[in-house]
Amino acid sequence: GAIEGFLFPFLATLPGATETLYGISLSVTCLSESLVFWKAGQLMRWIEGVGVVHICFAAFTVRLFAYMAMKLVNANAWIVLLIEPLHGLTFALTWTWLIDEAKRYGSSCRLESFCVAVATSAMFGCGYALGGCAAGMAFSMSPGLAFVPSLAVLLVGWRSYHLRASTTRP
Repeated sequence: GAIEGFLFPFLATLPGATETLYGISLSVTCLSESLVFWKAGQLMRWIEGVGVVHICFAAFTVRLFAYMAMKLVNANAWIVLLIEPLHGLTFALTWTWLIDEAKRYGSSCRLESFCVAVATSAMFGCGYALGGCAAGMAFSMSPGLAFVPSLAVLLVGWRSYHLRASTTRP
């Protein structure tokens, strides 16, 4: 929810931000997610589960740090077009992996649809709402801080996942 809710207000604080930029930025994110959705199955077979998760976390980390760096150096807002292709990994690959895992987990107990619904609620319900609220509070203090709460949660989540994955491997 942080990126979706606060990217454009954040960009508006940088030089060069225009409505045209916002439209082009959305086009770039849609194109990148379409390409990744198209090839996600192949990527996931090639890289494997844990590797996919690490790629998603790394892409999110780079994306959020890049936004904050833009504010730090007062970069031209159009630089965001170099960052937005990461959306394909941060949204499409993450979403595909999450649904694939939910279906796999649910199939063992014949609750595939339920597990997919829980995963969807976690990502688009709780995740977006909490991310948006935290980003809103940070943005109110300083636009440059808008993505700090999301980055903090992301890094803790990445570390937690890594610890769990490293203790459950055969």
